[in-house]
Amino acid sequence: MTTPTPPGVETPDAVESRLGTLRFFDGFPDDATTATLFDNLDFQRAVQAYLLALAPVNQVAMKKGLL
Repeated sequence: MTTPTPPGVETPDAVESRLGTLRFFDGFPDDATTATLFDNLDFQRAVQAYLLALAPVNQVAMKKGLL
């Protein structure tokens, strides 16, 4: 490539996050980073499912309690 890459567009080789160090090669995550990100996504979806289920479960318990 003869066109220089503008500053701020490049993907860094490593990013520090609350999940740990995420490593990239040529802008693509390595296998360990991919696994970490998918594990985090699974955790977030599980928490979301739990939070969405709280209200219906509470209503069923209230109904049983009133009966």
